[in-house]
Amino acid sequence: MNAARTVRRLLLVVALGASAVIAGSSPTPVSAALCTTAMCAGGEFHALPTPVRAANLTSATNRILIGSKVSVDLLSSWRDPATTAPSDVLSVAVTITAVSPKSTGWVKIYPSGTAVPVASALAVKAGQSVSNLVFVKPDALGFVTINTANGVAPKAGVDIGIIVDVVGWFSTSAYDGDNGGPAVDPRGARLSSSNAPVRIVANAVVTPTAPLEINFATGAARYALGGTPISGVEAVLVNVTGINPTAPAPITVQPEMVPATVRSATFYTGRTRSTLVLTRIGADGRIRILNGAGSVSISADVVGVFKNGADEASTTGRVVPLSIPFRVFDTRKPEFGAVPLGPGQAEDWSFAAFANSVKIGTAAVGTQNGLLGNLTNYSLARPYPTTPVTSSLTIHKPEVTRPPAATALTSYEATPVTNMVVVPFGTDAVDRVYNRAGYAHYLLDVYAVVMG
Repeated sequence: MNAARTVRRLLLVVALGASAVIAGSSPTPVSAALCTTAMCAGGEFHALPTPVRAANLTSATNRILIGSKVSVDLLSSWRDPATTAPSDVLSVAVTITAVSPKSTGWVKIYPSGTAVPVASALAVKAGQSVSNLVFVKPDALGFVTINTANGVAPKAGVDIGIIVDVVGWFSTSAYDGDNGGPAVDPRGARLSSSNAPVRIVANAVVTPTAPLEINFATGAARYALGGTPISGVEAVLVNVTGINPTAPAPITVQPEMVPATVRSATFYTGRTRSTLVLTRIGADGRIRILNGAGSVSISADVVGVFKNGADEASTTGRVVPLSIPFRVFDTRKPEFGAVPLGPGQAEDWSFAAFANSVKIGTAAVGTQNGLLGNLTNYSLARPYPTTPVTSSLTIHKPEVTRPPAATALTSYEATPVTNMVVVPFGTDAVDRVYNRAGYAHYLLDVYAVVMG
């Protein structure tokens, strides 16, 4: 059922062009989420007409003590029993938000009844609310577990609010688009990711009374769809960056101009941050970005498009989640050199052994053209002791010789930062991480692979 894989690290110093091989990881078992056939087709995405709140644990009576866990029903809030069975659901796309944590720590979300994974969905800092997009498979009854930790035993008053909003789901091969229900739904959409992010808006000021509308029928947003008509697009993956918000800003990205009922991103006062958002495009070809407080400048980059109408006999663009997220590298660890990435430097990672190891049962998943993973900048150190530093990380194909303008995440001293990223594989499944400033220790947890 499982196979071993190794990730190889190649250190590339951009300014000098020097390279050296650093020891790879030890063999580690990997498996994709099981479903009813060897193909685990499916892997096709279905956006909910409107995102749905599955859990709101933010009141004085239901906040979670940090260091404890809680189970959340991830299916009953949106699943129509007439058209979709639990066995049809391969994985669910959710935005998880930590609200006003009372301590610095981590939040994990995973199928109930399984071991606690190493991978975390969120890194949290005391007092700062934060959101992230995550892909998670519920257990057979539709439940996931949310586990919070800060390295010490639970203590009264040291708690955290959690919000879980569902934006869509990925179907297994058991799903036929109908399952005997009254409605006939399409089979689902496949992911197409570009070589580089496409910026569709830059530095647009958004306030509670001035939302932002982005029209995918014109300009850069139209280009980001790769020539596909809006009618053929199920949803888009947009990396939304909030620049210097004047107040803690709850952000909602949605297809229609209606009052916000869910949350897509959360920006903290004075901190620039990027959050990957998954959203449908509205019937009029637009998406809307709403801000619940203060003023924030927004930049947005399309990093992937879910397109309908793929040949069912093909595999290209299917998204197949791992049974549990897998940490493919962590630069703090000796097996990956225990060396931070310096200012203005890049290094390459080979995912070839990893891709070859992913299996469903005993069958190899097959050719892959990328992955979805949670990138974390764990720590950032100053080059000079008296000079504060902020930085950013990008991850891209080495064939793109210059780092893209769009960052994967912004990094700060003494504050781990997480963001879900889309990683299209370069030649021989190699990808490059670039660090703009400071000395960064970072890691990547893979949540799903994208079929080629």
